[in-house]
Amino acid sequence: PSTEPAKPKSGTPQKSQFALLVPDLRVSGGRIEYVDKKSDQRILVEGWNQTMSVAITDGGARAAIVSQSSIDSLSFGSSKSFLLRHLPVKSFQKLTYDMAADRLILDSLDVSLQQILLSAHGTVEHVQTTPVLDLSLQSTEADLGQLLSLVPQEMLKASQGLKTAGTFQFALSVKGEADSLHQPTVRGTFTVNNGSIQYQGLPKAITSINIGGRFDQPGGASANLPPGQFMVDRFAANLGSSNLNGNLKTVNFNDPSVSASLEGQINLAEVKDYYPLEQGTELRGGLKANVSISGKAKDPTGLKADGRIDLQNVTVQSPASERPLKNLNGTIVFNNQVIEAKALAVEIGESDLTLNFTMRNYLGLAMKHAAPSEKPSLTATLTSRQLRMADLPQAKSKPGEPEHKSEGPILPDIDINAKATIGRLALEKFQFDDVRASVRINNGIITLDNFSTNAFNGNVATLGTLNLNPATRAFDLNLDLNKLEANAALPPFTSFGKYLFGIFNLTGSMKGTLNDTLGLDPQTLTGHGKVQINQGKLTGYPLTTQLASFTGLSQLKQIEFSDWTTSFNIAQGRLELPDLKIKAGNTDILISGFQGLDGKLDYRMTLRLPPEVTNQLKIGGLGGDIINFLKDKDGKIGLPLMVGGTVTKPAFSLDQAQIQKAASQALQQQVRSQVDSTTEELKDRAKKELENLFKKKP
Repeated sequence: PSTEPAKPKSGTPQKSQFALLVPDLRVSGGRIEYVDKKSDQRILVEGWNQTMSVAITDGGARAAIVSQSSIDSLSFGSSKSFLLRHLPVKSFQKLTYDMAADRLILDSLDVSLQQILLSAHGTVEHVQTTPVLDLSLQSTEADLGQLLSLVPQEMLKASQGLKTAGTFQFALSVKGEADSLHQPTVRGTFTVNNGSIQYQGLPKAITSINIGGRFDQPGGASANLPPGQFMVDRFAANLGSSNLNGNLKTVNFNDPSVSASLEGQINLAEVKDYYPLEQGTELRGGLKANVSISGKAKDPTGLKADGRIDLQNVTVQSPASERPLKNLNGTIVFNNQVIEAKALAVEIGESDLTLNFTMRNYLGLAMKHAAPSEKPSLTATLTSRQLRMADLPQAKSKPGEPEHKSEGPILPDIDINAKATIGRLALEKFQFDDVRASVRINNGIITLDNFSTNAFNGNVATLGTLNLNPATRAFDLNLDLNKLEANAALPPFTSFGKYLFGIFNLTGSMKGTLNDTLGLDPQTLTGHGKVQINQGKLTGYPLTTQLASFTGLSQLKQIEFSDWTTSFNIAQGRLELPDLKIKAGNTDILISGFQGLDGKLDYRMTLRLPPEVTNQLKIGGLGGDIINFLKDKDGKIGLPLMVGGTVTKPAFSLDQAQIQKAASQALQQQVRSQVDSTTEELKDRAKKELENLFKKKP
């Protein structure tokens, strides 16, 4: 109607509504689906069968209604999935309607939900106007297994074959007006007493399960209902010597505020006797926890958390882990802003480590909506007697699964300030002793404030930055290497390292970028520094082997030296050695020039040879007369050479320009000592003799 009909006076039934009365009604195989899009609720009734009969008694003042119904399948949940599925329901109702008083009386209402029996009674006043309900519903004391039968099977791990004991009971009351504008007050209680659950195939049962709870939704105008509450006032359970206790409170079902606490002491070795674990899982040790949480369920970043977890000699082995975590000890305390670990010690394989850390704003790691100002940060100290990288968990792709290339930073978006002291650090190919490091990580940039270690029988120290952001991936490091064994340290990084023996020192700096696989991009590498090597030898090196063959001096195949010094520069894919000096007994080797990082050689080399090797030299184009011009005041021969080719196939030739220059200077000196002439005359005479000299055959 366009206007709301006037409410009848109390006690005056609308008799016209009963002008037509159907004494018998039957429904067979009915199906009803109800979807509430606003609250995202869905109810599906299938296989509904109903019989009802109505009889008029007391001279037409009352109607006696008897109804019996069954539902083959009742499902309830959201539009996406059902929480309860395919529950069979049966009911029998005997009702009396008092026409004069407009009152419906529930003489008896019995319902069986799965195997749970419920009974209700009460009245509904003003049925035809604004109904006022006063109803109560109570279950009989039922077996705990009947309660679990209501829970979807996929929510109970290995629920097939569950063995249960104990009882539960449920009660509900509904009071107040109920129409399109009003909702009644709904209150209920539930209890589980002395319950136990034992999984099939496991030797022991979880016992002493006791749960007591209640819920309350105050009634009133539908548009402005007071908040409802759901509470688990007590929860307790025992797993042998282990015990759990907790409680839960939820206020306002539309925008829930949750507060919960859980405490317990667990003997992890006993868990397998009570709860089915994945095959290959092993747990040992003790865990003690006391945790509480409160806040808005829809705003996890605003939750207030507080707790403490104590670990005692814990061992964890999962099927996916190659090595178990052993002897895990320590304490973790946390609230909604900070996680703090105190002396958290663990052994993995042959490695051990002790960790102390404080992590702030950790919710930002797991929650996208954490405020930017609450960026996570970690301050940590790590100590270890031995740490093997092979022992640490490694990320592995599943067979047939393509490797995922990350488009974001390699490091998590967290600020880190860490210090480490490691007795022995073992990498795949290297081993470092007495490692001490101080590291900061911010926005994908690693800053080494200090890193030092004993390695290759010496000491390595470095500091600098490494930017691991995909757009940059640049590094800038200062190096200080002291007393390292060359043959141990250099082979992975140089072409000649495996041929070089001796103790070396290096100071310098390196800059460059890394490629997509975090390998070095040679074309971007720049740097400079100084190298000194004491008491060493260069043996088996293709360059010295070819040098011995070119000069005819077999002793140059293996160069034993007392001192090796040089500065170096790296740029544009080339290593420049401007002043390499090697003192090898009575022989000095001077080198200047470039070596490409691709192995190409472009060097000038001067061999300062003792005079006794004069007759051993076998170089085409180098006669005895010319050799004499290459001798210095000490009688040493300064043999200038050009070096080309590659590291593996070097090529030698005489440096003719340097030879002619040396010969010219020597001839000028001879002419000066013979006659008195001007400088120009000396040059002319020396030039003529030089031309005649180089026309001679060797």
